[in-house]
Amino acid sequence: MILDAHNQFSDAQAVTADTISTNVIDLGSAGQNIGVGEDIYLVVSIQTTIAGPGDTLDVILVTDDNAGIASPTAILTLGTFPAESVAGTRFVVKLPISDLYERYLAVRFDPNGAGDLSAGNIDAFLTKDIHAFTAYPDNITIS
Repeated sequence: MILDAHNQFSDAQAVTADTISTNVIDLGSAGQNIGVGEDIYLVVSIQTTIAGPGDTLDVILVTDDNAGIASPTAILTLGTFPAESVAGTRFVVKLPISDLYERYLAVRFDPNGAGDLSAGNIDAFLTKDIHAFTAYPDNITIS
């Protein structure tokens, strides 16, 4: 569940080359450490399968002092989606406490390997509520 539309980086964004998220979030001023206080999570989810033999996709939360994200600083590397990651594959990471936050936030998508990707759509957004509960069977034998 997205906090609101202003906290959405990407909505089914086609990602085939090194790129920044469709939307950039303006924190209003530099130095706002949004990793402090109530937990906020960054969710990045594959919407359509990443295609491109041998390629992987790195996902990085970046910050900059300008909305064009011309000289970004990495805040957090969420991880690497493996080649051929299917719809529903996702990363969920709590925003870190950091003195590096500048005024603007974005997500950088960076394909690695044999070249650019041939397909793949991504969602990325901030949320306070994550749907990560998994029910596991009890390890109890009843006789």
